[in-house]
Amino acid sequence: MLASVPRQVVDLLRAAGVPVETLPRVTLLASGSGRFVLFDSLSSASVSAARGAARQGLSPINLRELSDPSDWPELAAVPAGSGPSDAPRQFLERLKIELERLGGVWIRLADYPFPYQSAMSLAIEHVSDDLSDFATIAEGLSGKATHFVSSRLRGAALLPLIQNPPVDLGWQTLREDCESSRRGTLSHWRTRLERFRAAQLDPRGLLITQSDLALPANRALLTLGFRYACHPGPGTACQLEQPGRSAATPTWMRFGTAPLPAREAFVDWIGEHYQSGYPLFLTAATDRLQLLQKLLTLVGNASRCSLMWQTSLGEFTRWWQLRRQMRIQVWRRDAGYEIHADGDFGNMLWSVEIWRGNHVAAVPLPTPELHVPDNGLVYLRALKKTLAGCTAPNDTVLELLSPEANPHLAV
Repeated sequence: MLASVPRQVVDLLRAAGVPVETLPRVTLLASGSGRFVLFDSLSSASVSAARGAARQGLSPINLRELSDPSDWPELAAVPAGSGPSDAPRQFLERLKIELERLGGVWIRLADYPFPYQSAMSLAIEHVSDDLSDFATIAEGLSGKATHFVSSRLRGAALLPLIQNPPVDLGWQTLREDCESSRRGTLSHWRTRLERFRAAQLDPRGLLITQSDLALPANRALLTLGFRYACHPGPGTACQLEQPGRSAATPTWMRFGTAPLPAREAFVDWIGEHYQSGYPLFLTAATDRLQLLQKLLTLVGNASRCSLMWQTSLGEFTRWWQLRRQMRIQVWRRDAGYEIHADGDFGNMLWSVEIWRGNHVAAVPLPTPELHVPDNGLVYLRALKKTLAGCTAPNDTVLELLSPEANPHLAV
């Protein structure tokens, strides 16, 4: 339970999949309270709320003893490859230790659908308006790729897309696609969207080709139906943002995509991401046919990693939006755990991780209520995975996968 703690802390815990809820102002109900309450000892409102929760049997945990306030601006959800700060990881590690000291257990919603332990998404940038080879490219990628095309396509140029509708479609954004004002850009994009949607095509993503483009705000793009944007080059691997104040408003996913490394580095590169639980978001342009062929080879190599989720950027975005909305509660019973979940139990199979020291057990969560006996848990040593998944990477993995370590890589 959270007693008036900074928003950055709330966002980090939710991104890490830790079951948290805001401490209510009214008396706690037995069915809706946690065993612990996180509070800020220098906030009188937080201290007062924590004292009330303690009188009802909750164990207080002081945020100030787990992290320095100077680190709090850095505690916002920091996914894989986002930078050198280790403040999020250190905070979560200290919180886990304190929970275990007080008799609790570290349980989190897994990053990916069960049984996957990592993910890879491929993005194809169609640099020509001539899409006569679209069907061949799309078939070779088995429908798992995201295709970015020009927003200026019209008439006969749209036929290859109409005849072979991609699972996930997006637009390239070039300088000439942006007007002198953001309002003008929105107006022109609405017109282009009407043209695409009249052809039963629904672009949901943007490939940002230049960093200095004057793009509309994410909130405005959401109203047009877009849900994510890719920013090639070093940066965050994935970050889910909430442009509006209400939790009910749509979320926006920001991807940092990477060019392919040298051919000889394929298997090792994929393997390291696979073992560490990191996602891979890769791009290749159709004017580099040799690189595209390597991309097809990459898909074959990745299939050797049976627990790597091969998906599109759009599907990954939908998954993380649903994950952010999922709520779980866990009770420790005499011979196991009782888990309750509230969220979308559609086509994806949820999973929770139960940690014991440096070992972790992954448990499928097929229904809103699950009883997990202790003798049904299989714990494996987490050699490269972290207790926060890809939300807060550890220093070793960061060094291994960082662009600075290899100029050909950008995660």
